[in-house]
Amino acid sequence: MKYIPETLAPIFSAALIAPGIAASIIWDPVADITDPTVVITDGSLVGAINGSGAAGVVTVNGVNFSPSDTLLPTNAASVALSSQTTLDPGLDDLLNTVEFGGGTATSITVGGGALVSGQTYTIQVFFTDLRSCCSGRVMTYGDGEGNTVDVTASGAPGTFGQFATGTFIADGTNQTLSLTANGFGNVHINGYQVRSAFPLPVVSQFTVTPSIIASGESTTLDWQISNAASAEIDKAIGSINATSGSLVVSPTTTTTYTLTATNGGGSITSEVTVGVDVPVLPPVLNEFLASNDSDFADEDGNFSDWIEIYNPNPFAIDLDGYHLTSNSTNLIEWSFPTEVTLDGNSYLIIFASGTSRGLPELHTNFKISSNGGYLALTASDGSTVINEFVNYPPQRTDISY
Repeated sequence: MKYIPETLAPIFSAALIAPGIAASIIWDPVADITDPTVVITDGSLVGAINGSGAAGVVTVNGVNFSPSDTLLPTNAASVALSSQTTLDPGLDDLLNTVEFGGGTATSITVGGGALVSGQTYTIQVFFTDLRSCCSGRVMTYGDGEGNTVDVTASGAPGTFGQFATGTFIADGTNQTLSLTANGFGNVHINGYQVRSAFPLPVVSQFTVTPSIIASGESTTLDWQISNAASAEIDKAIGSINATSGSLVVSPTTTTTYTLTATNGGGSITSEVTVGVDVPVLPPVLNEFLASNDSDFADEDGNFSDWIEIYNPNPFAIDLDGYHLTSNSTNLIEWSFPTEVTLDGNSYLIIFASGTSRGLPELHTNFKISSNGGYLALTASDGSTVINEFVNYPPQRTDISY
């Protein structure tokens, strides 16, 4: 599943403008910057900017902040954290460079021409400067119409500056953000982001049953969607029920169907592929980890050993009937339960915890030896070995094989 912005626009940027009419921003109380989770992810990203052209794209809490060294006209200083660290490299990059310039008051545009008039958006602004000269500084951000918020450079002890979040209803394709320095020479900002206030649609199910057919046969598409204003499927199907439904299709060749669900925040897509008159490749025993100390936790929070299976087909396959084993004399040591399917060109993790559990998280009834041993994926006949690791060597902690 992948995200498609509702409005595609040029690189999201900011430019100096003269003060003018802008939508009113309703500001929330300011908060201290503590860790990456303060970077909001609700709704869909319109654009995000960090103040350092040298840092490149900075990712914090899954949000990509594009670089800018022209956010403000004077300069940028990569000293704002004053040698302190948040312990998150992305957040450090975002906060350490503060852009300054434009005198004690100026405005910039945000939105990159991608805002839609009448829709609601959220803006988040970051201000950090922990240097002894500057930690008491206060920046005032606003909408140019008198709705402002004061943000302190340092925040409470042990934090890393402050951020402000506000919402506005766009009255055009851009929004004014005013900046005012309180008692020092130039305005400052470390970065900001603008997001649609709408949560994206959720496609909880888009399946095809069966996923493999012969020419002349039919198959059924099924879907479950929430929070969508509209939905459609390509391949000349067109608009569909935006909550749930099913449809019988009869492709004559292997076909990928794409479902697109849309609301005011953007669009989400999901794909399924139907194989027509094609051979089915068996799943692949791709890799395993036999000494899991901190790599990946199971649903109980335990770092169980794990095995990865890969489906090399472009369509989903049923894993019912396949087996995993750590014993070359018992090729059906653990069997995949019924109703386990693996999407095309996808991977599946099975924990080798020795607890033997079924869905939603699969666990084998055996563990993998870190001292070396045997591991195999076998077919439903219980005797055909599809893939195997014979006499694999002793394994290193948190390194897969």
